[in-house]
Amino acid sequence: MNCPPKRIISMLLTLCLTLGIANVFIMVVAAGSTEPMFAAGGQHSLALKSDGTVWAWGLNDYNQLGNGTATNSSKPVQVPGLNNASAIAAGYFHSLALKSDGTVWAWGLNGHGRLGNGTTVDSGTPVQVLGLSNVSAIVAGHDHSLALKSDGTVWAWGANHIGQLGNGTTANSSTSVQVTGLLLSPLPETPTSMVSDTDAGEGSIGFSPSAIVLIVGAGLLVVLVLVLIIRHDKESSSK
Repeated sequence: MNCPPKRIISMLLTLCLTLGIANVFIMVVAAGSTEPMFAAGGQHSLALKSDGTVWAWGLNDYNQLGNGTATNSSKPVQVPGLNNASAIAAGYFHSLALKSDGTVWAWGLNGHGRLGNGTTVDSGTPVQVLGLSNVSAIVAGHDHSLALKSDGTVWAWGANHIGQLGNGTTANSSTSVQVTGLLLSPLPETPTSMVSDTDAGEGSIGFSPSAIVLIVGAGLLVVLVLVLIIRHDKESSSK
């Protein structure tokens, strides 16, 4: 098939436009979804669904399931008030959730102030960890927790009898305190559909199944547009 220069330019412009639309489609879908994940505590478990809800099951004698009761559950029960969570973490008797707005929420046993809400009173429903915003990642220890903010600073709260909060003291803290002298590289703004794959080797980046589906779909869309262009050219040349 011999295409005139103008037709080649038109095909290239169409292809670029299709790729641009596909890229926007991927970013919009990725931004509106949450990557599912699991977390295991001392004797309870957590799950984060793609719709941003958090579910828990197992031991609940310290309210670590977060459903407002102290009754154990052999099947997942929803944690109320968490409809836009982006990450979860499980301590031994407490649980954490990171919301999409960068705030951190905790529930369960609050000995040593591990819920970070300024008290040592247990909570059967999520309470906000004070003094934290723009958080990018969370992790829960036995009786203390950590949060990484988007500016690279690390914050901790809870038990500190052996210095696990990293602030140069051994005093427990029921609110978040900054880990002294530690600044990590700020986390880039990445779509939730692209995740770091630590099992794939050092320095590797992996794509989640949802990202693969979107990429394959975008590729098929490009192929479809090219097929339609070629078909149109053949029909035009036969007339």
